Amino acid sequence: MSRFFKKIFERINNSKGTTLIEYVLIATLLSVALIGGYRSIGNRYQTLYNRVGQALP
Repeated sequence: MSRFFKKIFERINNSKGTTLIEYVLIATLLSVALIGGYRSIGNRYQTLYNRVGQALP
């Protein structure tokens, strides 16, 4: 297990590893924002479709 942590710390101390971590964090934040936006828009459309469905005879 110590080899695993040693490789992680080597990546963190390496500039390429730092760049990789930054890209992963950016991708994670974008994913969270997209999922939140999708859920918000999805709820609005669901309400709209329910209203249209109730208005139909």
